[in-house]
Amino acid sequence: MTWLRSVSRQRAHRNRTGALVLIVVLATAMLLATPPAHSQPRDGIPVTIVSVAPHIATPQSEVVIEVEVTNPATTDLNANVTLNISRVIMQERQQVSAWLAAADDDDPGSPLVSEPVTIRGDDAVKVRLTVPPGELGLLSSPDGLGPRGISVTVDGIVGDVSHQLGIARTFLIWQPQSSYEVPIVDVAIAAPITGNPAALITDTAEEGRLSRVVSATVDFSGVSWLIDPALVAAAEGTLPAAALPQLQARTSDETKQWAATVRSDSGLHSSYALEPFDADVTVIGSEPAPPSLSKSLRDTLDEITQYWGSGITLPRENVPRRTLIERAWTAGSTTVIARRNYQAVDPDDVSPGGVTTVQHANGASTVLVADPILSKTLTNPRSSSPAAAAQEVLAQLVVIARNNPDRRRNVLISLPRSWEPDVTTARAQLTALESADFVNSVSLDEFAAFGDDGTPRNTPRTSATESDFRLTPSQWSDLVELADKSKTFAQIATDPSAIAGPIADAVWQLTSVQWLDNENARNDIANQLNDQVDRLLASQSVVLGSDVNLIAASSALPITVANSLDQPVTVGVRLVADHPRLKSTEIDPVEVAPHSEVSVDIPVTAVGSGDVDVLVRLLSADGTVVSTPASFTVRVRADWESRGTIIIGALLTLMLIAGIWRTIKRGRASTRTSQGPTPQEPAAQDLTQASTSNESPDDEPGSHP
Repeated sequence: MTWLRSVSRQRAHRNRTGALVLIVVLATAMLLATPPAHSQPRDGIPVTIVSVAPHIATPQSEVVIEVEVTNPATTDLNANVTLNISRVIMQERQQVSAWLAAADDDDPGSPLVSEPVTIRGDDAVKVRLTVPPGELGLLSSPDGLGPRGISVTVDGIVGDVSHQLGIARTFLIWQPQSSYEVPIVDVAIAAPITGNPAALITDTAEEGRLSRVVSATVDFSGVSWLIDPALVAAAEGTLPAAALPQLQARTSDETKQWAATVRSDSGLHSSYALEPFDADVTVIGSEPAPPSLSKSLRDTLDEITQYWGSGITLPRENVPRRTLIERAWTAGSTTVIARRNYQAVDPDDVSPGGVTTVQHANGASTVLVADPILSKTLTNPRSSSPAAAAQEVLAQLVVIARNNPDRRRNVLISLPRSWEPDVTTARAQLTALESADFVNSVSLDEFAAFGDDGTPRNTPRTSATESDFRLTPSQWSDLVELADKSKTFAQIATDPSAIAGPIADAVWQLTSVQWLDNENARNDIANQLNDQVDRLLASQSVVLGSDVNLIAASSALPITVANSLDQPVTVGVRLVADHPRLKSTEIDPVEVAPHSEVSVDIPVTAVGSGDVDVLVRLLSADGTVVSTPASFTVRVRADWESRGTIIIGALLTLMLIAGIWRTIKRGRASTRTSQGPTPQEPAAQDLTQASTSNESPDDEPGSHP
């Protein structure tokens, strides 16, 4: 038992010792892991490039970089802010992207100038870092043209060790030669101004997407606007009344002001009209051909676009295939924008021109091939500040210029329909572009005029990002048929355009690429449009009573025509019998007032007897049936009239003969009574006398009392 107690005491002692050691270790680890109250966590300092002046540095330039450094801690920070430069010339565009994508602890470059700062807790300071002329240490020969990576680092003390606490990277654009010696890049920028008319009030508000697109580009003549003219008409309230409430755009003071700005400032740009309602050329360029827009809408759009260009298509697909280009040609557009691909067959040709030609069954179309890197840089720059974003786009362009000293390059920047610009950033980028000696801004027409440079390219077989939700061929045929039906029907109306126009315009609206993201809503509206056309055709009807008995060889059938439209109509009324025993005579067209009925008599002739099924058709002026025919049955008994006539005639004849016979008979009897005996009848006379002489005397007159 004693040894058991001894072992227990030893175990307890060891347990207490182990626990103390564990506590000491944990406490030490916590102390080491917790920085002093005055220190900052590594990489915890936001650094923002505020400005780079000038955008393009020359050997005579004083370079000034302004940054903002923020201290997120609650205690003051003492730090050094340093401007660094990498003197390696970036000769490939991948190097530009790699510099921005570098990790914070990657090489920041060689230090140029440093400034000590003290930043209070929860505060920020701006620091100007200035490099005098001649101290950059860069090549002064033309070979030195190109971007250099620069960075601004913030170093501070963590514990007793100096650490880099924050970094921001951008570019210095170095141009050692004069402006007339620098190689030129022709740059065209295509900015679409399109959207959903149903979202106009939101999109044209002060911070709305469409307002920001216009604000970002309005002052830069080098930006070509691709505008949906129907969207402008909708915003200003001049779009004709829609066939359905869901297609009617709502307006406000903001939408009208936005439309006025677009219309007034479109003259400062190279502006081009897209298809009305931003129609999908893949659909409207296919069979059957789309219906004609209403005259009122066409007149409105012609007035809006009278000074704009046309004939340029911006497909929904980033990479349009040959079939799409062919359909755009059918729709009237011989120039198509491809937002990417169409690479050169030769992989070593990294900078082909931006214009190529695509042959198709209908002829040849010009394809303007956008630069995907520059388009993305302007749309969604890697840089986090407007100043850095401006240097980023210049860095990409100067690499292109440097690599083509003997060949003038042309580059297209194509912005997406869904562009959500930060106005300040976009304006900083566009300002930098227009100020660069190696950039020449051109319109899309001028860009297309550069022509195909002959570079063999890979033409895609399929379109990238092609939507599965566009109208199918059968859906498109059904929509065109609705427009055709309404147009045919409208011939009977006093104002045909008021009936057919809204239907045709609605068909165009349903082809908009804006619906490709909302297939269910589009199909629902298409079904409602179909119902509306059915109601339109049913607005003209024939009011029928019971079946008709016709016992005459010729007569007139009364037909009542009803019109439920808001305007008068003129219709032809025709009877079509299923048997030749009944034939009708055509009558002049009948005018029916709004919401009223008119009864007309249709002359008919009948032969024989039998039931005849008759269709009543209402026709337009060209003989087209404009409503569902009505039917009724005519019981033809035309021989009843002849048989009755014969019978009645026979009876009358018999009655006449009988009357004549009786008359003759009565006449003979009267003659015998009134005349004496004739000389030829003496015996009869003697006999009479003898009879008289033999009478009794009592029979003489006066012999009786």
